[in-house]
Amino acid sequence: MPAPRRAPRRWDALAAGLRERRYALAAWIVFEAGKPWAEADADVAEAIRFVEYYRAQARELQRPLTLGRRRARSTTTRARRAAWSA
Repeated sequence: MPAPRRAPRRWDALAAGLRERRYALAAWIVFEAGKPWAEADADVAEAIRFVEYYRAQARELQRPLTLGRRRARSTTTRARRAAWSA
């Protein structure tokens, strides 16, 4: 499977791992940074939302971009990236 197709799955796995370890990560933040529990938990929740946002962005970039009204005039992610970098 090409790397761009694997990206959303990796983001999914990362988000799931963060959710599974949410309390341990918050405890580590409390221990290391001395933050109150509510702030530490909020930091972990923010990290999870960050990962979920970029997962959605990766999926959006995988969809073909239609140029005009014809279905035949669509482009791939590679062409879309080339247009942005030009």
